Amino acid sequence: MLTTRLNQVEIVTKAKLLHLVVATMMKALQRHQSQGQQSKEWSHPFMSLIYSGFNAPAIPRDMRGVESILSHTKFWPKLEDALGDWPDVKRFLSIVSAKARTEMCRRIQLAVYWVIFTQQGHTTPKTFFYTIAEREPFASVALGNSVDLRHDSPEAPVLEILTSIFRPQASSKDIVPGHKGCPPFISPFGASVLRCGFEGCN
Repeated sequence: MLTTRLNQVEIVTKAKLLHLVVATMMKALQRHQSQGQQSKEWSHPFMSLIYSGFNAPAIPRDMRGVESILSHTKFWPKLEDALGDWPDVKRFLSIVSAKARTEMCRRIQLAVYWVIFTQQGHTTPKTFFYTIAEREPFASVALGNSVDLRHDSPEAPVLEILTSIFRPQASSKDIVPGHKGCPPFISPFGASVLRCGFEGCN
């Protein structure tokens, strides 16, 4: 009986944590848009919860695989920074168990990803979770009901989604000879001062 009660408390805590992250992001998005800004720079503190490196603010660096994604061990301190110094928030975060912190890492990363890359304007967390479940097949598992929140989210499909921004949306069949002219543009997350944009150099 006690074990069941503790499990229910942890599930509620996980759900509240997910809700808190989305609500905080929606407030940041609303504040940014109310100032007439259209860039994604507002999202950088939250994007830092997902990606381990950046070419510029809000421009994640493609590190060719799982290395692009922030690990479980580095996630929680960045989450605390992103959610701010509000006493109530700090108090709530302090009661989240180490187990729950690890299990919620990928779920929160997915929620953050979908807010940044699919949400055009402010909405309530409840509406966001409803619409994303309708739009994204995996959302019902990753951000779903209390049964799903008992366990960690499957790793492979999460990483596949989070690294999808690094895959080219369209590619040219033309071959660029040598290093003449400009390298082909594939995505803003690809080539940087750290890596050549020509195919032969990668």
